[in-house]
Amino acid sequence: MPEPGQLVEFINERSIIAAVCLQAKGPRVLLLTENNKEVSLSAKRLLIDGPFLGNVDDGRGRLLQAIQATVQKREEIKKRVSTEDLWDLLNSETGPFSYRYLAELTFGETVTIHHLSAICRAVFEDKLHFKMVEDQVVPNSPDKVEAIKLNLEKEAAKERQIEQLAGILKMMIDAPDQLKEGELALIVPLLKEVAIFNSEAECYLLAKEVMQRANKFHPEMPFKLLVDFGIFDQDENVFLHRCCVPLSFSDELLSQACTLDIPPIRSCSDAVDLTSLPLITIDASGTRDHDDAISLERLPEGYRLGVHVIDVSRFIPKGSPLDREARERGTSIYLPDRRIPMLPEVMSEQVLSLVPDYEKPAVSVLVDLDESFEIKSFQIVPSLITIHRQLTYVEADEMIGSDRDMTLLYDITRKFRQKRLESGAVDLSVPELLLWVDDNKNITVKLISRESPTRMLISELMIMANGLMAQFAMDNGLPIPFRSQGEPRERVERPEGEIDLYLDYKQRRALSRFLLDISPEPHAGLGLPAYTNVTSPIRRYLDLIAQRQLMDYIREGKRGYADEELKEIISVVKPAVQRANLVRQKRTRYWLLKHLSARVGDWLPAQVLDKSPHSYRMILEEYLFELNMPTANSIPLFPGDHLRVKLEKVNYRDDIIKVSV
Repeated sequence: MPEPGQLVEFINERSIIAAVCLQAKGPRVLLLTENNKEVSLSAKRLLIDGPFLGNVDDGRGRLLQAIQATVQKREEIKKRVSTEDLWDLLNSETGPFSYRYLAELTFGETVTIHHLSAICRAVFEDKLHFKMVEDQVVPNSPDKVEAIKLNLEKEAAKERQIEQLAGILKMMIDAPDQLKEGELALIVPLLKEVAIFNSEAECYLLAKEVMQRANKFHPEMPFKLLVDFGIFDQDENVFLHRCCVPLSFSDELLSQACTLDIPPIRSCSDAVDLTSLPLITIDASGTRDHDDAISLERLPEGYRLGVHVIDVSRFIPKGSPLDREARERGTSIYLPDRRIPMLPEVMSEQVLSLVPDYEKPAVSVLVDLDESFEIKSFQIVPSLITIHRQLTYVEADEMIGSDRDMTLLYDITRKFRQKRLESGAVDLSVPELLLWVDDNKNITVKLISRESPTRMLISELMIMANGLMAQFAMDNGLPIPFRSQGEPRERVERPEGEIDLYLDYKQRRALSRFLLDISPEPHAGLGLPAYTNVTSPIRRYLDLIAQRQLMDYIREGKRGYADEELKEIISVVKPAVQRANLVRQKRTRYWLLKHLSARVGDWLPAQVLDKSPHSYRMILEEYLFELNMPTANSIPLFPGDHLRVKLEKVNYRDDIIKVSV
């Protein structure tokens, strides 16, 4: 234990500090360091006790001068120490060695406390040849020395990299016109990764050090710089990058799509010629990939209803590069400001799209109905079709009541729907939110009723066709990607024809999870004994798989996919579809928040959906936008209540929205 006035030394992070003892009390000592700071340390941390420098009451200035003079003397002695020479002498010995022994080897003269300190300082700073173990020194093995050298070289290279990148970053902000050719390319990947992944980026600590070294640290800086330099758009879809969604197709795939070996349409000898049927497509305005069409024929004792789906399986062979790419993507992604197709656009919008006046191979579900619209029989056949007319939902709606066939289709599908509801189907009447962004970043938001006549008509026809194809597969023991849903935990009563967002929310919360498997189970939500999806093979990979399996069986009586192969495909595609849904939700939320940012201060109609101890769950009725509002400082509210809320704050970049009552 040192006495007051005695010089001591201790390690403080990356250096050895000299100090004078001011007071020793129990296991701790109060020190005055060479940097004029008082510190309290455990006596166990002291390395070397030195000479007595004087009475601690003689004044701090004199003590500091004495400490600094001693440090200078020891640093001079340290210059005579070659740790590499010492290591050459000792590395073949096991050690450990005392500081005194090393000092005697080094200096060849009477060893003082200053020599010991010089040895201690040299060994501590060396980092390469020796390691300090309490009050002794152990030489590192040759292998350890080489490993440390390599690590030190890496650290030095990293330091040079940080300095270089910090200089580039500083110039980007302060003097962008002075950037040299190639400098931007050195830092852009770093900025991109941090802008996309934030603190989860692998290079985050490096980027943070670079920004701090440039005195420019701010979490939003990487994104802002990328926008300023035209690398990112100000509305860049960062979440899309974060999910690693492929945004384009390779040149090889595009070349294959353009030169696809398409069999001549008339060479499809197994196809039923339905080109004389007056087929129509009904889709949303702006749709470019039309994959299904409908038809209606009058029979002597009823009607023949047709749902016709482009036969993608004739164009894209199983296991081909295009097939593998579609499998990886899983689905097309439709966002407010862009679309990311599952297949190259030359295929999805041209070769495979059902456009008027072109013969196309299809899979047709032909359903015979009696005069009461009851299904008597159905068949699934490969076919050749020609689209006679393309309609939008708005155009088709206007035809109901004036066009005989369209009105009849509407009546038939209303009967289908009623029958499903009687079989236990869950009726959800939530409107559909349509949100799109034009090239000038103008945002349009519109609520569309799912109950509009032809939206309901098309929905019911696709449910019918998918249900019948699932029925066919089930009856023939054919494994396909079946979709099922158990009974809801609760059936919420709701006045017929009335839209109530709270009741719909309550019903959705009570629904069982959707399941995807190769064995059929009932779909309680749709009121069907079995269900699959086959009607969108341009846009959904599992629809294409189901179509291939059905067509192989119908044409050749064989299975194109074995059970284990189907399970493996589902395990790959399911996460890709979940990823796509998450990207869609996030991007829709981003643009809705940006739209709402222009309405801060407005009062908006809302409905309470749920209540927790600390917040209300609400929905903005005009936007179907769910949010939480703290219960503190709020009037008492209850689920189902309608009210108006004031939009207080919106930050679309940080996904923040605040409302008050």
